[in-house]
Amino acid sequence: MAEIGRPTVMTPETIAKLEEGFISGLSDREACLYANINPATLYRFCEENPDFSERKELLKEQVKMNAKFNVATGIKAGDKPLSTWYLERRDKAFNPKQEVEHSGNVVINLQTYGANDSLSMATGKAPITDSSDQKSVQSDSLAPESA
Repeated sequence: MAEIGRPTVMTPETIAKLEEGFISGLSDREACLYANINPATLYRFCEENPDFSERKELLKEQVKMNAKFNVATGIKAGDKPLSTWYLERRDKAFNPKQEVEHSGNVVINLQTYGANDSLSMATGKAPITDSSDQKSVQSDSLAPESA
């Protein structure tokens, strides 16, 4: 007796296209677009085929693994800028940090807005009730500047 229903779109050719996409680092949605199937079809297929689901996740890691091999090959070949780049990202001792020292005062001007200002109306926040329009604050004391 013949099966009734739509033929599956998950043919060996479709699965091969999905796997090619996963190996290239595509997301599920991107691989589905590449294989010309609906993402729901992929998710349903993964639920019905847990081995494929696990394989899919492993294939997605391959592009990252290949990138690591490429970096390692370049470093082994003596690529000094690549070696420096790698160390700056992997070893805290090589992380280029900049320390900045500042002497003096830093003045921060705070602007308050009234109830009818466009900012208050746009944000829907209650107006700030303060007698002054601006206050200056010094960073070392965080207290209002005396007049």
